[in-house]
Amino acid sequence: MANNYIETLKKRDKALPMRRYHWKSEEFKNDPPADMCPLCETIISLEEYRFCPVCGQRLDRDNYEFE
Repeated sequence: MANNYIETLKKRDKALPMRRYHWKSEEFKNDPPADMCPLCETIISLEEYRFCPVCGQRLDRDNYEFE
């Protein structure tokens, strides 16, 4: 059981490229896309985050997944 937890931590510590969230509502449709966690899809509004505040995934803030 402890080995599974350690492996999970190792996977979370590998930085994953960010995703982009394209706004769907009329109110925000002209705004630029928001950054999103690649694992749990939480919108990350602050650029200073290096880890997702919800799931703890390390974020690669310099790269983005292809859309």
